[in-house]
This record gives sequence, C-alpha cells and structure tokens, in this order.
Amino acid sequence: MAEPVPQAMIYKSKPSDASGNTTMIRGKITEYLPKSWTVRVRVLEGPAELKGNTISVSPDDFSSCTTFGREVGYLAVRRDLRSKDPKKFVADVFERSWLDWIVDLFGGDPYYLASDRVVPLHLSFPE
Repeated sequence: MAEPVPQAMIYKSKPSDASGNTTMIRGKITEYLPKSWTVRVRVLEGPAELKGNTISVSPDDFSSCTTFGREVGYLAVRRDLRSKDPKKFVADVFERSWLDWIVDLFGGDPYYLASDRVVPLHLSFPE
C-alpha cells in the first residue's frame, strides 16, 4: 500500500460523522477504473436492494489528500444525482483520526478509524 494520506472514504470501522442523506454499507473494492476516481464495490452489508450487488462509487471530495482507503470496509454512500444510473453512488470522505495516525506510526494498518467528515468545497459565483 502507498504511503497513507490524510483523507479516505473506506474505513475498517463505521464512521460516525456521516451526512444525513447517506446509507452506511460495508463493501469490497472489486475494480479500480483506470484514469478515474471511481471504483466498483461489491456490497457485503447494507440495504437489501444493494446487498450482493456491485456499484460504482466515487468520493465526494476530489482533493490530492484523498484516497480510497481500505480494500474492504465501511462507506457512507448516496446516489449520484447527476446520473440516471441507479448503481452510481458518491461516498462521504473522512479525515483519519489521531488514533489512526498513531496505530499507523507503530506499524498497524491505516484507515481503521475515521474522524470528521470532509465537507467538499463547492464554488459558486454571483450572477
């Protein structure tokens, strides 16, 4: 695994700071789409209509400090309103907790415990 970065969307434990319009799922990355911030995730736990299906997931924050995180773990997802495809989702991105940094420092696996949700920056211009 590459050097851990400050933010990720998949953690081993359930993030507690998910936005209100998300659904918590546990999934496994099955495919990284080339030249893209999208992965295919097989849903292992979650709502009945998603469980067992493979969905496309992109992070809602595309900064250079963001990564996917773990191969298997929890994600807070919501449908991508820009797409008509019911299998396209956007995932909340979370900061790594201070405990996660300490565990990583002593050789443990990163992206175990999430901290606060990263609120994506949306630019708007006055008309």
